Amino acid sequence: DVDATLSDMGDCYVKHVDRPLRAFRAARPGKMLVPPAALPKQRPMVPRIAVFALQDRSDEARLLRVGDSLCDDLTARMSRCAYWQITSRLSTLSLAQRELDLRTLGALLQVDFVVTGSVHIHGRKGEVNLQLTEVRTGAVVWADVLAGDVETFIVGDASVASRANAQMMRALL
Repeated sequence: DVDATLSDMGDCYVKHVDRPLRAFRAARPGKMLVPPAALPKQRPMVPRIAVFALQDRSDEARLLRVGDSLCDDLTARMSRCAYWQITSRLSTLSLAQRELDLRTLGALLQVDFVVTGSVHIHGRKGEVNLQLTEVRTGAVVWADVLAGDVETFIVGDASVASRANAQMMRALL
């Protein structure tokens, strides 16, 4: 038997556990504990990531929307991860036009990381340059240049978005 006063803290995120666990606070018998409602509100311990539109560096006008499609596909794939909160390129469009530093962008969008990059299509081949940057420090957490055939660029499990999503997941875990 334990002689203690227990206070239910609700579901809490703890290190190395993928889902929140029910937590309790213990104190000496008779000691008044701070009720959970009076505790400071903390944000979930999941990375909040904003995906910015990719800069299109393609020469042909018919290919200028490939970057938007890639970006939307990447956002959809990233959104499937229950451990991330994703802000899409549509929500970042108005800020992308302004010259703001990363910390300001992070504060305005309430995110921890941003995904930025560019896409370049030449003939039947394409390259996507992507970076995942921490807004607080400006540190690039992950970066890669992903290349492939334009036909398979956007579709399937070998798509650029699929490969980038898997690599970013490994970099953040």
